[in-house]
Amino acid sequence: MIYYIPAILVGIVIFLLSTFLGAQAPNPMPDVLATDKIGHFLAYFVLTSLALWAMVRNGQYQNKRAWLLVGGIALYGIVLEIVQFSFFPGRYFEWWDMLANLVGALIAKGINFFNKSRHNG
Repeated sequence: MIYYIPAILVGIVIFLLSTFLGAQAPNPMPDVLATDKIGHFLAYFVLTSLALWAMVRNGQYQNKRAWLLVGGIALYGIVLEIVQFSFFPGRYFEWWDMLANLVGALIAKGINFFNKSRHNG
């Protein structure tokens, strides 16, 4: 269980950055490669990578579980977008942020898959 601590801490930091800290203005012409989208991508890539690493270290890794984890992390990103829009003035709901979160999580899973394949055969 101790291996999950880094992922939990990153999840808390993501929550704080998504809610309490900072404000943003809506962008009428979203720049897919804007700095904040790269930040979203990297945050969810790191979160997913750490959670998958913990699964492996704890001997809990199964592909189905890993996909459920990725789905849960993607859902976390969606819920945070809704929460920040609904409860935090100056924060906005952005589809592009959710997409960046999802892509980060999926790429982390893809890299994890290739690393597992390399070590297992």
